[in-house]
Amino acid sequence: MSSTPLVFSIPPKAGNTSDARNTSHPQVIVLLPWLDAKASHLKYYTSKYASLYPSATQIVIQSDYKALIGGTAFNAERLAPAVEILTQLGVLSAAPPPILFHAMSGGGVAQVLHLAIAIRRQHLPNVPPSHKVPVAFVFDSGPSTYYGSDLRNAMTMTYPPGVQKAAVFMTAQLLWTDLCARAALGLAELPQDVVLPGVLNPTLFPWTERATPRLYVFSDTDAMSLVPGVRAHVQEARERGLNVSVEEFKGSRHVGHAFADPKRYWGAVQRVWDEAVIVKGQSKL
Repeated sequence: MSSTPLVFSIPPKAGNTSDARNTSHPQVIVLLPWLDAKASHLKYYTSKYASLYPSATQIVIQSDYKALIGGTAFNAERLAPAVEILTQLGVLSAAPPPILFHAMSGGGVAQVLHLAIAIRRQHLPNVPPSHKVPVAFVFDSGPSTYYGSDLRNAMTMTYPPGVQKAAVFMTAQLLWTDLCARAALGLAELPQDVVLPGVLNPTLFPWTERATPRLYVFSDTDAMSLVPGVRAHVQEARERGLNVSVEEFKGSRHVGHAFADPKRYWGAVQRVWDEAVIVKGQSKL
């Protein structure tokens, strides 16, 4: 399978093989982490999923600053390797396996939209929509507002205080200023104008609909994805008739909810998948 700095896959644990007929577990898990997430941090999530759903193939789609300011066409093209992997796994066939999307922070949520666009541009005419495939979304620490402060915070999150962090902060500010100037001339897209409404599309992917379960996990003390913005997005999702559940933590940091209370976090993830199975009318095997 294809592998790039942005996209790679993790096969099922030894001795476990994917079975698209087993809808009690996702057979494909697409993990879309926060901006510039480190491998050591990702291992916690990939290891946990390998434990929960050992027969699933995991696809990790990383995000960088270009995911927020590069525009949908550019970013969709960059995710062609992810589409290739999904094709090889049968996700874009007439009988796709059950699939779980887990997006984290603004970068991960943006990549959900970019992946959907990449799939539609390359494969939609050949992918009949299925109403028998369990699909679920987990949105961790976002989306919020996608303003300039979000980009600055996201780009500097992994740096300790010091000269390097200050330099990255200034770079982020310049990038955002340039993006706003180009957007004013109709030459670029602002993420808040594209990503936020885009991921609220009930038919975002060929296999999703209004009833597709969505779990939003966030915190009242998140300093990056501010809670008013996340709540506003959740409210709009509900007003559009989407199937929404919420886990609001108290006092946990940005993308830190799984560490603050692992039992609660992963219990919520398992429940949203169980809801996906129920929605599709499938019997657990």
